[in-house]
Amino acid sequence: MNRALARWTGIFLFVVLAPVVLPGQTNCEEGDGALNPAPPQGMTVQEIMQKFAAKESVFRQARDNYTYTQDVTVQTLDGRTVDGEYRQISDISYDDKRGRVETVTFAPPNTLVRVKMTREDFDDIRDRLPFVLTTEDLPRYCYGAQDHGSGETLFPGSRLG
Repeated sequence: MNRALARWTGIFLFVVLAPVVLPGQTNCEEGDGALNPAPPQGMTVQEIMQKFAAKESVFRQARDNYTYTQDVTVQTLDGRTVDGEYRQISDISYDDKRGRVETVTFAPPNTLVRVKMTREDFDDIRDRLPFVLTTEDLPRYCYGAQDHGSGETLFPGSRLG
């Protein structure tokens, strides 16, 4: 009898106390406000970019040790109706020499008519998705080029080559 009472007491306490201990809602708007447009203090843009790119280099190295599925869809719309689509699903992996291995698992016929996918588009899908800006890539991008007349930043993040 004491075992049954203890079990029911435990169940009762769980049912009564669980909602108090395990709240599920948070205030998503907490901390919202206007963005501060002032430049960061104590760090130059160059230093921020270098720190960011160093972490991206670590991410790229880790990513090259995993297999993932890439699902690419390009659609044209006529109002709200899809009137053309390119779609390809591929398994992406890397060999022991860090070479990319892509196996297409699904590719229905391309029905795009109003736009054409160029070789550059396919290269961008292959080489820039997901985009990772590493320290090795930084010299290829322009960041912080200043117009000497106005001091305005020109083409932030423009690719140089």
